[in-house]
Amino acid sequence: MSSAEVNTRAIAEFIETKQYKKAIRAADTTLKKHPNHGETLCLKGLTKRYLGQKEEAYELVKEGLKHGLKSYVCWHVYGLLHRHDKDYLEAIKCYRSALKIEPSNAQILRDLALLQVHERDFAGAVQSRKKLYDQKATHLNKFGLAMIHSLAGEDKEALEIFGEEEEIIKNIDLSKYERSELLFFKASILESQKEFSKLLEFLTSFDASMVDKLRVKELKAKCHLFIGDPEANLKEGSVLFTELHKRNPENHVYILGLLACESKFKGFWPSPCEGGSSSSTATAKSFPKNMLPDGGVPVAGWMSQTSWEFTGASASTSSSASGSAGAAGDKAVYRKVGSRMIKENKPALRPVRKLTNDEQKDLLQYVAELNEATADAQA
Repeated sequence: MSSAEVNTRAIAEFIETKQYKKAIRAADTTLKKHPNHGETLCLKGLTKRYLGQKEEAYELVKEGLKHGLKSYVCWHVYGLLHRHDKDYLEAIKCYRSALKIEPSNAQILRDLALLQVHERDFAGAVQSRKKLYDQKATHLNKFGLAMIHSLAGEDKEALEIFGEEEEIIKNIDLSKYERSELLFFKASILESQKEFSKLLEFLTSFDASMVDKLRVKELKAKCHLFIGDPEANLKEGSVLFTELHKRNPENHVYILGLLACESKFKGFWPSPCEGGSSSSTATAKSFPKNMLPDGGVPVAGWMSQTSWEFTGASASTSSSASGSAGAAGDKAVYRKVGSRMIKENKPALRPVRKLTNDEQKDLLQYVAELNEATADAQA
């Protein structure tokens, strides 16, 4: 190994630790002996860019490339320069040129996959992460590949990659928070696949390793709305949603979940359990996120079989009592823009049909009892 190559490694270490002045001095020392050493010129240019000297940086890197067209280091540094200036497409081209010379470089593959995700080239990111995993089959590379598959909309492939990794997740050297997030990631895939039975089993098995207990309870409550025998699961779901509502009475999603668990409301606010209610004309579907009340975990919405328009229960008691079939109302919400609060209208969910006087009375009484019980518990 030549002295120039040794100094190149030292310069790279100085850059990584942000000791830019030392990197410049080390580069100048090498360039006195080897003025046309491409990698040193490129690294000096990258250092100059980090010091805010953009024009000189590009001149040095381009000069370095002239003397090091077959050096993957030069192409990688040129890519880092473009990435620093947020020219991600050019950076990707440079990374690909570097990989033609050094196909097995793990760092370049990681950098390439990251930018491909940023540019929404998920298919390309999958290929990059797959190459990385094929070269080094570590657990973290495996989970990274699963996450990219999920971003690409390939949840089945992501689940196949996870396989029976649960025991490994328990044992590999991760912090409890990292382990918890991996478990929640698999839970999110099962949820998106509507595998609620498997999701509930998964949550029960790994509850102890999942740090966010509130999130676990929300997911379990949602699962009970969708699976198995309606009566047994709705009873368990009601227990969980009641606990959640006591914790946060302002979360409308918990109230919607409680309504779905109550048999007396099935006529206009049906349960999403398979088979549903014989007295209802609605079918269990998941509605878009922009139709959800603010806050909480998404629960099921219901669509009319005839018009296929989104319907549901209102976020407020008053609009629930006055709603008409298949109609979506608006509720005022506010969001902060700079120093001002901007008023916007968002869809408020309505019942699947107009409520009778008795149903309005039952609904109002139920919400009042719910609020009263919550107030007593907090007193």
